[in-house]
Amino acid sequence: MAIPPARHPEERTRRRLVGRLHASERMLKDYSRDLREAGGDSEARREAYKALVRFNGEIEAINETLRRDFVPQHGPNQLLGADALLVSRLFNVRNKNVPRLPEVRLELRYSEGQSLVYTGPELRQSEGVVFMSLINILRDYPAGLVVSFSPGDLCKALYGHYDGHTRNQLKDSIIRLMRGVLTFPSFSVQLAQKFTHPSKGPWSVAVDACIVRLFQELQYTWLDFKLHRSLTAGVTTWLYAYVRTQPRLRPIRLESLIELSGSDAKSAKAFKSSLYRALDELAVKGVIAPDFVVTADVLHWRKLKP
Repeated sequence: MAIPPARHPEERTRRRLVGRLHASERMLKDYSRDLREAGGDSEARREAYKALVRFNGEIEAINETLRRDFVPQHGPNQLLGADALLVSRLFNVRNKNVPRLPEVRLELRYSEGQSLVYTGPELRQSEGVVFMSLINILRDYPAGLVVSFSPGDLCKALYGHYDGHTRNQLKDSIIRLMRGVLTFPSFSVQLAQKFTHPSKGPWSVAVDACIVRLFQELQYTWLDFKLHRSLTAGVTTWLYAYVRTQPRLRPIRLESLIELSGSDAKSAKAFKSSLYRALDELAVKGVIAPDFVVTADVLHWRKLKP
């Protein structure tokens, strides 16, 4: 099941803008031909030149709107994630039976000498997939716009079924995301905004307009939603995202994986059982090669082409 689309009577959707862009590009091509064929200082040549200037300006304006107001394009079966958030302890893998911390502060490095700070409630892999799903259902609308969606459809897409438990699980995750803030050197962004959740009917939500700047500032990766949903939430989903962000898999110490993923394992030995289960699952799904091995608490593994 794909992530269900959101609904809003907004005309300035990505689809409409891209349609206008293609139409303007066709007109630009036609008037370029007319300009070449028009002779000398003729009226036809002057009109063609004016049209070229007009359509060039419209194309530049549409491209700027797409860049400024919309997240990177992706489809209903894709999750869009910023690498620095995916490969970090922001959406950690701690055991669900361990109580969450009400407030944390995490410094996440995203490039040489550059870091961002997260402040807010402790988030786990469950919030990570909800965050990416909200980005997905809002992908065709300008960031910051409040759109409506069916909580039942989204619960079915994320959890496989819809009942009181999954409804509350989705609501609680979005509320936690609303309280979370990422602070960059020059701007801050909430992970979700303006959430309404009536007992009956559609819900509505908006993502911070600055979420677009997040994807301009950070490298990002597309994950396969159906594959992600088929994986066990926790170490397996975190490792899947880690693998997808890496050009190739280098040997890595288990202590590094524990720190990066935010695991509550007390030692490499304690981490191994959950790690091996996750690696086996990823090998079966064709994400990594099955010949992985851990030697002296160092994981040696290979990435398979998606």
